[in-house]
Amino acid sequence: MLNHIKAIIKACDKLNLEYNILHKSQNVLEIKTPKQNLLFTNGITPFNSESVANICRDKDFTYTLFHNDLNLPKTVSFFDPNGGEEYKSYIEFKSHQIICEQIINQFSFPVIVKRNSGSQGKNVCKFDAVDLSGKPTAYIKIVIQSYTAIKGTSSGSVNIFCKPYFK
Repeated sequence: MLNHIKAIIKACDKLNLEYNILHKSQNVLEIKTPKQNLLFTNGITPFNSESVANICRDKDFTYTLFHNDLNLPKTVSFFDPNGGEEYKSYIEFKSHQIICEQIINQFSFPVIVKRNSGSQGKNVCKFDAVDLSGKPTAYIKIVIQSYTAIKGTSSGSVNIFCKPYFK
């Protein structure tokens, strides 16, 4: 059972709300309320629309919508120029060299490179410089963010998927 499901059950107990666990993983929870039954599955709540969930999964959308209201690192996204025909209309920069030049012009180093979607710190890279002779990443869309050092973290681990693109 996931921790947030446990927390929801604690809240139900405290509020005397009836609930049922509907799956052997214990990660599907139904809460019975006077108006309707609510289903919670893994990390999904019945309170947000699919559109809101999509925004939350997309780092570029999230930054675009909330950077004026939240303290977020500067974020710029780039589509891989070789990403395929279905992404052609989204590609703003036609080569990896131009993307690297954009990064150099818009950021001071180090920078953070991530997939546009994903979570839990997977495939996150910190780079102290950019290599203009490099090859593309393994991702269709990446985001670049300003780097802010956090006390107690290591500096300079490089993800293998990004290494050919950046130093």
